[in-house]
Amino acid sequence: MDIEKLDFKEKSFNGIWAVTSLIHIPKKKMPDVVKKLYKILNEDGVIHVCVKEGEGEKFVDDKEGECKRFFAFYKEKELIEMFEDKFNLAEFFKDKLGNTVFMHFFFRKK
Repeated sequence: MDIEKLDFKEKSFNGIWAVTSLIHIPKKKMPDVVKKLYKILNEDGVIHVCVKEGEGEKFVDDKEGECKRFFAFYKEKELIEMFEDKFNLAEFFKDKLGNTVFMHFFFRKK
């Protein structure tokens, strides 16, 4: 299902695993996506969000150079601000794979 057009009933899930999926959503569309995620999450539900650390948005060639994929890069504070109206930050950590730093956010629904 398209994450920008989620068609689940409200409060359908106890948890959401959004690991490296939201990095393909333009930042201007993220507020609407966050609202939709909020609606489908049960009370006190948890969402795990993992994004690439960085700044801006751009299309990046895949490894074989056959196509370009869209990526949005985030700073820690920037992503927290996108979620803080509807979610509380429960846990945060970073890990590194090669030259890429991934930021992991665990938010709990307010």
